Amino acid sequence: PAEAAKSAKIPIVVWDARKWRANPALNRTHVSCMVCPNPDSKMRPPKYDCQSLAQGFGEGDLLLIIGTGTVSCAHKPALKYTSQCTDDPLAKHTFYSLDSLDKITDTSKAVTVHFPVRALHALSSEVNLFGYRHIVPDDSFFKPLGGSSETIGWMSECHKNNKTKDDLLYVARFRDYKGQLKFVQQADAELLEGFTIHMYGAGGTEDVVGRQYASDIQSTAFRRGISVSINHQVPKQELLHHMCTAAGQILWPEKDSNPRAGKRLTLPEMKSVM
Repeated sequence: PAEAAKSAKIPIVVWDARKWRANPALNRTHVSCMVCPNPDSKMRPPKYDCQSLAQGFGEGDLLLIIGTGTVSCAHKPALKYTSQCTDDPLAKHTFYSLDSLDKITDTSKAVTVHFPVRALHALSSEVNLFGYRHIVPDDSFFKPLGGSSETIGWMSECHKNNKTKDDLLYVARFRDYKGQLKFVQQADAELLEGFTIHMYGAGGTEDVVGRQYASDIQSTAFRRGISVSINHQVPKQELLHHMCTAAGQILWPEKDSNPRAGKRLTLPEMKSVM
C-alpha cells in the first residue's frame, strides 16, 4: 500500500487512535498517523503529525475513515447507564477521536466515507453526526479475514472463481446464540433441497458444550433432511477459498454483540431472496 501511494502520489495513512485517552486538550489539537504498513513486515512505520493534512483536501479527494476510535462512557455498554455517566450519546465530543479529526480538518470538498465498525446510533446513516458523505454500516458485509499481502492479493481473484451452486456457508462459533441449531430446526427443508450447509466455527471440539451443540445440529439436520457438514476451525486461506466458491452465506443468530450479525432475516424473508 505504501508503494502504491508513493507511485500514485496519494497520501494513504492509518489514523492511530488506539492509545488515545480522554484528554480533550490533547485530542482536539493533535492526530497521529503513519503510512499504511506492509502486512508482511514486522517493522511499524514511523508516526507523524496529521495536522498537515488539514490543508490538503481538495475537490474529489477521498477521506476514508475506518473505525470509531476512543469514545466516552456514553458509548460503552458497561458504563453508559451508571450514575457517573452523564454524557449525551448524540454529542460530538463523546467521540474523542472523530471529534478531533472533525475539528482540525476541512473536508468540505472531499468525499468522506466512514466505516464505523460499531453499531452506534449516532454514527448511523440516519443520524450521521459528523456529516460524512457516505456511511458503510458494519452489518452490510461479512467479517473480513485479514492476513498477509499474499492472502489479500488472492482475494482480488475471488470474483473470478467458479461458484459451487449447492454450497452454503455458515461461519460462527458453535454456541446456541449463534443460531445454527435454530436455523436447521426452523428452516424450510424443501427450500434447502440440493444445498449442503458447510458450518465452520470454534467450540465444536474444544469443550463439551460445543461438541454437544455440534452433535445436536447434525442430528436435527439429518432428521429433517437438511444436508449439513460440520467443520471446525480451519486456516484462513482454506476458509477464504470456500467463501469464494460457495453460492452464498448464512448468518442467523439469536443475539450477537458483533454488529455484522445484528440484522436477522425471518425465515419468510430468507425464502423470498433465495
